[in-house]
Amino acid sequence: MSDAAFSALGFDFGTTNTVVAAASGDTANLVMIEGPEDSDAVFRSALCFWEEGDARVALGADAGPWAIRDYLDFPQGSRFIQSFKSVAASSSFEHATIFERRMRFEDLGQLFLRKLTARSGGRLGQTASRIVVGRPVELSSRSGRLADNRLARPEGPKASQEDSRQNQGDYGNHWHARHSS
Repeated sequence: MSDAAFSALGFDFGTTNTVVAAASGDTANLVMIEGPEDSDAVFRSALCFWEEGDARVALGADAGPWAIRDYLDFPQGSRFIQSFKSVAASSSFEHATIFERRMRFEDLGQLFLRKLTARSGGRLGQTASRIVVGRPVELSSRSGRLADNRLARPEGPKASQEDSRQNQGDYGNHWHARHSS
């Protein structure tokens, strides 16, 4: 990939794995994400937390294969979360308590995306004129609206109904947001 801005980024934030594709012109490529052993286009949708230094203040965290490694290295002193996307559609989920800190789904998702971006070797630090995020079609209309609200950036523009209808299909519903930077 060149250093130029992407025309689009596509995120498949899955319950088990996350994959990102970057498009420039007519070419799209999967974004390779660094792992403890090597780089891969598949990044596990997992988080691991631990207390650092002054336990009342510092909370360490990592994501993807790094989270798995951290948990396996120190299971008794960490909290491992996987499949956290599944709570996005649950009206009963308000927050997770991790080492006495409340974290909403939005907090978990934001942390996950920051860690994913940091492990992308700068490839996700570029701007994109369009961002496409996939979500499963199987959600009921009520839980689907809740998931859309939790997964969408509140400050970002919403997709038009026409965009949503054009992108429904076997791969799920998608919404588009213009990158504002």
